[in-house]
Amino acid sequence: MLCLPAAAEQTDRNKPMTLESDQPCTVNLLKQTSSCSGRVVISQGTLVIRADRIEVRETPEGYQMAIAIGSEGRPASYRQRRDGVDEHVEGLAQRIEYDSRANTLRFEGQAAVRRLRGAALADEIQAT
Repeated sequence: MLCLPAAAEQTDRNKPMTLESDQPCTVNLLKQTSSCSGRVVISQGTLVIRADRIEVRETPEGYQMAIAIGSEGRPASYRQRRDGVDEHVEGLAQRIEYDSRANTLRFEGQAAVRRLRGAALADEIQAT
């Protein structure tokens, strides 16, 4: 398991989160939750999370909590531009949790995260 602060593009936080799926989603307006399966993509500015299943919950304060779950052979993935530099962070794991309030990501199960400076690999970390 890896837990990382998202040193993300600061303007991403002010942009709306979008949720796309190739299959219908289940939305519960009372509980402020959405659950999607298939090829699902969450985006918010430069943040992009892809998975086979994603569950999103909005807090009363307007923050989003997302859980992205991959499948056998196709893990959940994450990519986001870093603030103020020509770098991106990419990650793969069986499960990725995103907390927009704390601005954190948590990678669980066969996790790998790397930082790319332009197209060149700058850092990489892996955990099982």
